Amino acid sequence: MPSSPSPRPPILLLHGAWHGSWCWEPVTTALAAAGHPVLAIDLPGHGLQAPVPDAYRTQDLDALATAASPLAGLSAADCSEPAVQAVRALHAAFGPVVVVGHSLAGVTLGHVGEAVPDLIARLVYLAALAPAPGRTVFEDAATPAFSDSLFLALPIGDPGSTGAVRINWNSPDAGYRSTARQCFYGDVPDDTADAATRLLSPDAPVRLYSDPAQPTAERWGTVPRTWIRCTLDRAVPVAAQDASIGQLDAVAPGTPFEQHTLETGHSPFLSAPEMLSSVLLKAVNA
Repeated sequence: MPSSPSPRPPILLLHGAWHGSWCWEPVTTALAAAGHPVLAIDLPGHGLQAPVPDAYRTQDLDALATAASPLAGLSAADCSEPAVQAVRALHAAFGPVVVVGHSLAGVTLGHVGEAVPDLIARLVYLAALAPAPGRTVFEDAATPAFSDSLFLALPIGDPGSTGAVRINWNSPDAGYRSTARQCFYGDVPDDTADAATRLLSPDAPVRLYSDPAQPTAERWGTVPRTWIRCTLDRAVPVAAQDASIGQLDAVAPGTPFEQHTLETGHSPFLSAPEMLSSVLLKAVNA
């Protein structure tokens, strides 16, 4: 017999590139304490599902720049399918689902909103990469809105050849490691940032960046949406976030984004988890 619907909507948490479900741990307790069933999952090629090139383990830098990624064959749709299945399972147990996506999981939110809009209570974009229909993340990253992004200095090798956008978190170059830290964890306490960096995987499937986005007004556009802007973000600058909000609102002007703003960097789940939890609860219960 199916479970009774939860009095509070279930929440599905989706991590960004190179991370895993572990990154949400600081906020899941607060969301659960507020009465929400909460699930964070590892997306394909990430977290406990993250194979890495041998050259990353050995730090053979020449080989690392050219080694084919174990994730090279994954499409954006492939990477989104586990999230779709998680929405189906949560909906069956608890009712309509709030889906939260950080950073590159903005691409996944587009796929999930297209696949199962009738099962979703709200899509919440956190400091997200979310191209308009027909556009790619690579194209958005080449716009002036990304000119201040520290991320642009980090990819190793040619993503078209390796099949991945690759970051060497263990680089022997102290300047490179510092740029990576400032990009993603600039306002995160040092001990927490060190621990998180040890958990990061090097590869994100290139097709999450190169497959054109396909949200439509008829499906994705019927779902209520929230965008949580991070104004100190040095990976996805707030100007780029605002550009995505405007472009996607034009797709479905009848359901514009509800917006919240955090004065944080790219990873508020680590730098300001209590503040993020509070904003998420406002968005979830909007």
